[in-house]
Amino acid sequence: MQYLPQTAIRGPAKLEALVAELKRRAELMSADIEEEKVWTGVSAIYDQRYSMLARALRGRRGNLLDTIATLEYQLRSAGSASQAA
Repeated sequence: MQYLPQTAIRGPAKLEALVAELKRRAELMSADIEEEKVWTGVSAIYDQRYSMLARALRGRRGNLLDTIATLEYQLRSAGSASQAA
């Protein structure tokens, strides 16, 4: 077995924990968006009565999902690099 420094072992674990937490927050935002749709009675995004809060949460959730995708890509890249070594 090849020796790996502690930072090499902990790095991916921390990144995986961060991704899990960000996914949980994205799920919470999705629930908040759905709750806001029910509360206002407007679910069509292009309706001018669509909730500003739901609109803002959708934007934040989209940014969060982009960040999650980037972090998962980094994890996959790090995993394949460590296997190649």
